[in-house]
Amino acid sequence: MSAVTGRPSPLRDFESDQVLDALRWLPEAEFDACVLRMVEATGGAAWARADARYVPGAPVWRRIVIEHGSLTLTGRVQWDQQDATERLLRDWPR
Repeated sequence: MSAVTGRPSPLRDFESDQVLDALRWLPEAEFDACVLRMVEATGGAAWARADARYVPGAPVWRRIVIEHGSLTLTGRVQWDQQDATERLLRDWPR
């Protein structure tokens, strides 16, 4: 939370998914900036969609593969998120 707000947060045990959903109401540039600050604060990595590629294969509720150079990110979504995820990935480089 401090990466997003710029100050310490008294919140404990909050759901990060709910915070991310709330951030989606921001203009795209502000949303991207918040996400990048969170990624940096947690020691993660961020890749631009143009620099990564989606590797189709198994249904997304079973496995999603995104590649960036020699790095690979894998994950999956819940069954009820499958349609929305497939719509998003449809526009990704392959």
